[in-house]
Amino acid sequence: MILKSLHLKNYRTYQGPETIDFATGDKNITIIQGNNEVGKTTIMNAITWCLYGVEYYKNEGNEPIWSKSTSYDLENGEEDYVEVKLIM
Repeated sequence: MILKSLHLKNYRTYQGPETIDFATGDKNITIIQGNNEVGKTTIMNAITWCLYGVEYYKNEGNEPIWSKSTSYDLENGEEDYVEVKLIM
């Protein structure tokens, strides 16, 4: 299985739509680095949630998976959705 890209919309800290492309071709490794609290673990959570329906890397486990920022921006009665697409 080769991961090509991850598409996120309203998933936790990613309001989106956001697409993360993974290395392909001669570049067969992707490094995800960044400061604390910028979304690295959220990427792992999104991949495992998409594949297995659970977030293995989540500590508390009681937080909603949707973006809190997006839910605050919705008008009364409006709806939006969470989307995680894994392209392989």
